[in-house]
Amino acid sequence: MKNITVSRIFSLLLVILVSFSQSGANAFLLHSAKSKSTVLQERLDGNLPAFRYDRNNIELNHKTPIDLILKPDAMTVTVEVTGADAAGLAIDETTLLMNGLKIFKPKELRLAENQDQNKNPKSRFATFNLSKAKNQTLLIEAVDFTVLKVFVKGFLPGSYTVKATIDGVDSAETIVFTRPDFRLDAVTPTTITPGVETTLTLLGMGLDALTRVGFSNGDVEIKDLVGLDDATLKVTAFVASMTPNGYRDVSISSPLLGRSVILTNGLLINDPALDTNGLSIDEIISQGTLVMNGSDGMDGMDGEGGMGVCADPNASLTLFINSTPVGSMATIFFDPIFVTLLLVYQLAPQEIQEMMDQMEQTFVV
Repeated sequence: MKNITVSRIFSLLLVILVSFSQSGANAFLLHSAKSKSTVLQERLDGNLPAFRYDRNNIELNHKTPIDLILKPDAMTVTVEVTGADAAGLAIDETTLLMNGLKIFKPKELRLAENQDQNKNPKSRFATFNLSKAKNQTLLIEAVDFTVLKVFVKGFLPGSYTVKATIDGVDSAETIVFTRPDFRLDAVTPTTITPGVETTLTLLGMGLDALTRVGFSNGDVEIKDLVGLDDATLKVTAFVASMTPNGYRDVSISSPLLGRSVILTNGLLINDPALDTNGLSIDEIISQGTLVMNGSDGMDGMDGEGGMGVCADPNASLTLFINSTPVGSMATIFFDPIFVTLLLVYQLAPQEIQEMMDQMEQTFVV
């Protein structure tokens, strides 16, 4: 009898373990997340439903959530891809619409990454019953709104229109832009000085040590190139002295992919010391752009003597000293600097207007 009981308990535990391994941990998380945020705190306009962003930039071949903001009483949501734009790429837009962007159905989210591509890999719509337990892990319930996490994945580069219909009545739209898997986003620093060897960081995607880097005009020399990861290149560059200032296009190409990308005006050559546009000194003088020093001017007349104020106990002397280093002090004498002498007397009101033009005078001490 004991052996039968132990056998039954063991069988029950085995069934539970097998069910857990097949359904995944998410199957046991049956409650939605909670938030104390309000529409006002989230800076939403209150016109719900609405996607959080008008445009969502995602990477190709990466499962990415986008936020759909709903009224608290929403029950059923259908999300579908309704439009596609090749954005200048040579891809048929019908192919993009049918196969370019996948919207994950609730059951597909519980599958492993390699499984979701084998079962309906290009699903362009999904329906969510928000009252069912399997969808609770996709919800965030706030004070006066609910967030539904809609997971998408891009297979082809392009721009997609995604529409959500709530309870068959209200709807909202957003744009999902799948960024190319080989691209150049930025160059930092954006400025290089002639005569100074500079390390530039190229940021993008699909980069490696075999990536070829070039600059327009051919006046930027590449000394070294190191690929840190698929998104970062370190390029040591040098520009010769007297190279004309201006912007240069930065290009990258992949011999493996057979693709090239150009970042227009990605790098600025700038010599902050002198902007001569590449002219020599003789050319500058011949074109009259160099101003020579003129002859010394005549000495001016001596200024008039100042007023004696030390004998008057009611007078005060204020010195405003210009062009002196911060923290400098003077004790017995001043170097030849410009100072302003402001004489302040206790005058009767009728005398103030008469003395205004005589009270402030500038001398050289």
